[in-house]
Amino acid sequence: MSLKRLLYGSIAPRGWLFEEATRNLKGLVGELDDLVPGIIRDDEIYGRDRLTGSVKSKDLGTVAQDQEWEVQYLWWNSESQSNWLDGLIRHAYLVGNDEYIDKAKKYLRRVLMAQDDDGYIGIYAGDLRFDFKGENGELWAQATFLRAALGYYELTGESEVLERVMKAFDLTMKAYSERNPFDLEKAYAGASHGLAFTDVCHGLFGLTGDKKYLRFAGRLVDFYNRARLSEEDIREDNLLDYAYRFKGHGVHTYEGLRSLIIASMPDGRYNRAIEAYLHRLNFVTTPSGAPIGDEWIGGRSADATETGYEFCSIQELLHSYLTLLETTGDLRWADRAEWLYYNAAHGAVNPRKSQIAYCKSDNSYAMNGHVGGMGSENDLRYKYSPVHQDVAVCCAPNAGRVLPYFTGSMYMKSRHGLLVALYGPSRVETSIDGIDIALEQITSYPFDLNIELLVTTAVRSNFTILLKKPSWVEKMKVEANGAKVEDCVDSIAVSKDWKDDRILIEFTGRITERLDLKGDVYYSYGPLLYAMEIESAEKPGRLYGKGFEDNLFLPEDRSFLELCATEKTLESLAVSNDKHSRDFIDPPLMRGKFLDRSSGEEKTVFLKPIGSTILRKTTFQKNVRL
Repeated sequence: MSLKRLLYGSIAPRGWLFEEATRNLKGLVGELDDLVPGIIRDDEIYGRDRLTGSVKSKDLGTVAQDQEWEVQYLWWNSESQSNWLDGLIRHAYLVGNDEYIDKAKKYLRRVLMAQDDDGYIGIYAGDLRFDFKGENGELWAQATFLRAALGYYELTGESEVLERVMKAFDLTMKAYSERNPFDLEKAYAGASHGLAFTDVCHGLFGLTGDKKYLRFAGRLVDFYNRARLSEEDIREDNLLDYAYRFKGHGVHTYEGLRSLIIASMPDGRYNRAIEAYLHRLNFVTTPSGAPIGDEWIGGRSADATETGYEFCSIQELLHSYLTLLETTGDLRWADRAEWLYYNAAHGAVNPRKSQIAYCKSDNSYAMNGHVGGMGSENDLRYKYSPVHQDVAVCCAPNAGRVLPYFTGSMYMKSRHGLLVALYGPSRVETSIDGIDIALEQITSYPFDLNIELLVTTAVRSNFTILLKKPSWVEKMKVEANGAKVEDCVDSIAVSKDWKDDRILIEFTGRITERLDLKGDVYYSYGPLLYAMEIESAEKPGRLYGKGFEDNLFLPEDRSFLELCATEKTLESLAVSNDKHSRDFIDPPLMRGKFLDRSSGEEKTVFLKPIGSTILRKTTFQKNVRL
């Protein structure tokens, strides 16, 4: 049973989510164009600065390595600009900030006004477009911008924008009606990223219902399977090979899942490959839900200390989970999306500054340029920055897409009624059978497991509200005066003649001890993963102005390495019942007893939600004797 996603703009964050969106907008999401003007503002790569055959290099401020693959630098600015614009548009309208709405409109219009008469929107001049023998960013540059433009259309309803997107799409579909865009020599990330053009196919199908968009998505995936590119994890023959392990660039692997899903929508042609993909996914995700992506998977299994994850990988997997939820109606993917968002995504953000980690690990013992913080300062990705220009300006723009993509899928329609798929403070306005309705979650979830769901209708109307039953819940209590309440296995159905009503939802969970792939233990309560915060010293780095800077973080000492769990730890753990805890800056705490192996003594340790930490110890070896 598939679900129907509502238009962006129908759903708005409230409470702590709204405050976070506002901080994001006033931070790197809204100001990135001023922090790196040469990449975002000055290079009109979709217009006057389109790439021609005579352009051989670009200075992006990245530390060069004099490698053949650096030909990718030519198209990188298109990704940076369009993913940033996508997040900016959605944040600005969700928050309702006119200053940033105007900024978003300016950048969107700059590209739309450069559209050629034949409909072309892209980064190549006439001597190159649609005619490549090697690495290029044609489809990728189009996909990232057209995604942003479709988001703008959903938020504003401006028909001209949709018409321009459809015209651009038709030109590209015609160009690749027979020619395989992936049949290339010496192609790298850009060509493989181009498969994400299927996102545009999915978006246009959702808006128009025209199956030609899904057929073209299927054609692109078929073309990809016939070609030999550097990114092979989503090839059908590899997925159906029992011995094959994911090895590619993580971001490609996790965004590629969506392409398989979208291509399969009409006829299920890649369903077996998707099933095989999802089986493998269990072996490359860490306790926080984050997938290996530092940058390559390399045939490894997830390790909380040794395998890191790129912020882009988190966003792409989140987007793929939400697409799975929409296309299958399976609420397992809603649980996966919640876990990934509330843990891995927030765990890679500095909760007190506008900075993200380009790469992060669940056990993060230092952010000094090495995974886990156990090595020397040799990897620029392991730090906190609003930009990460010395590596690549890709994760910072993508960070702006996480919150709006998550909130945009919190409510969906099913044939049975309106589904509350994801929990958190939010409001949805939509219609059922022509009647305007609104739902609003009054809650501090996931920090508080009680929700008051307000239901408002224009006129009294009978319909069903479906409430997802989280996989971690032990008991879910639902109360609504005069309503029929039914347990539907993975959801609770609440039906009545609604007008101005409320539903009270109370989740009962328990502190859970889980095993990771190494056999170490970690602890969760409800939808939150808890970790021990490590006291750190902050080392300043590059200053960008406006209060934006890079930082390294080093542990005050390494005594935390001696801590382990025992048979008594789980029963000793308790979560503070502090009603004032309402976000990742002021979170609830978990307290319990752990063993200090160096002294042989028990110690009381406080754990926080992983999204409240910078340096942390998340997994613990378990000593069965105390």
